Amino acid sequence: MAEAEKQQEQYGEADVYFEHEVNLLHPKTPYMREFLRNITPLMIIYLVLLVFGPGIIFLTATNPDGTGPLTEATFLWFPAHWFIAAWFVPVGCFILAIIFAVMQDRLSAKYGKRD
Repeated sequence: MAEAEKQQEQYGEADVYFEHEVNLLHPKTPYMREFLRNITPLMIIYLVLLVFGPGIIFLTATNPDGTGPLTEATFLWFPAHWFIAAWFVPVGCFILAIIFAVMQDRLSAKYGKRD
């Protein structure tokens, strides 16, 4: 049996990805288009969390030593800047990972992908 026939038998008619060039700007398969449609907003939110979570602490510093309203304020008996950097950013990224996993499971069920 030829290699192409084995791939087609294994992956089905609509899912032979080995024949297509992978291009993130112009995806050729419906699965990849929907995957990019799902992942793009999650990546933007992730970058905002990663950059602006700690960045807001830097931007609100009013004194040369780095202190500001977030270093003086408290939240749950902790300094607010510590809470943002130690809890908000990691927990936010973890929640995004859970959302991605759920979206990927739905996409895999829709297109019949198995890992």
